[in-house]
Amino acid sequence: MKLGKQYNIMTQKMKPHLAQRRAFQWSTFTQSKDGPMRNSWLKTTMSVIVTFAVLTTGWGCSQMSAEEKKAEHEKRGQTYFAEEKYREAMIEYRNVVQIDPKDADAHYQLALIHMKLGGMNDIQQAFGELAKTVDLDPSIQEAQLKLSEFYLLARQPKKARKHADLVLASAPQDP
Repeated sequence: MKLGKQYNIMTQKMKPHLAQRRAFQWSTFTQSKDGPMRNSWLKTTMSVIVTFAVLTTGWGCSQMSAEEKKAEHEKRGQTYFAEEKYREAMIEYRNVVQIDPKDADAHYQLALIHMKLGGMNDIQQAFGELAKTVDLDPSIQEAQLKLSEFYLLARQPKKARKHADLVLASAPQDP
């Protein structure tokens, strides 16, 4: 209340023709018959906004299980990858990895996305994702071969041979 009066006195001294308008605006937002900040429309609006935010956030998050969320992210990731929207696909597969850090397929998909993007940082990320993939599931032959290629490019033929031998041992008849 005290601040409002001081504000009104200051504005009346500075610009008398605006003083009444500013005083009205100030009092509209800060005072009503019941006292400061008790405007019913303000209370109603704020309570509706807060209630809506709480209900939509809580309701949306609790409806899906972790497996359902994971499946939804994988589906969207596959769609984005097929449409060559690699940044969007990366976000979806990162969500999958966040839900299930031991999902070797999601790590492999992230490696493929980084390889498609092709920047130096992306190539390093692809190598890391391929390494995680084969650590989690050594039976993913494509990941073993791509990791072997990375080792060849890095002039580490012994490591490349190790990963290539794993592929050959798991599928000796495969041409």
